[in-house]
Amino acid sequence: MFKNLNHVIVMVSDMDRSIDFYKNTLGLPVESSSENWSEFNLGATRLALHGGGRPHEGIDTDLPHSERAGTASISFDVEDVDQIFLSLKEKNVPFSLEPTLRQGESIKLAVAKDPDGFEICFAQRL
Repeated sequence: MFKNLNHVIVMVSDMDRSIDFYKNTLGLPVESSSENWSEFNLGATRLALHGGGRPHEGIDTDLPHSERAGTASISFDVEDVDQIFLSLKEKNVPFSLEPTLRQGESIKLAVAKDPDGFEICFAQRL
């Protein structure tokens, strides 16, 4: 019935700032961009940014993503999560989880935040 996941949509409050982050900080290839919709082609799946989001105010953003109902995150498989972590820390990208071995999951995981606080996971499969 289902073939594959086509795209993931992230609501953003500032399209230009978000394009800059995903393109220049993370290095994702921009396929198209406009004021209200931009896409990054990641092979079988696209990451789409949807404009018009409002910044979260008054929400406890210090809670881990796994404890915040009604939220989502995206995850990228990477070769070396420590290298990704160090590279992004040099670019002042905030992390809610530094590289951590996940017991019973066979991964090492780090979780960064985009300019709106949206969490981006980087997983190294062990």
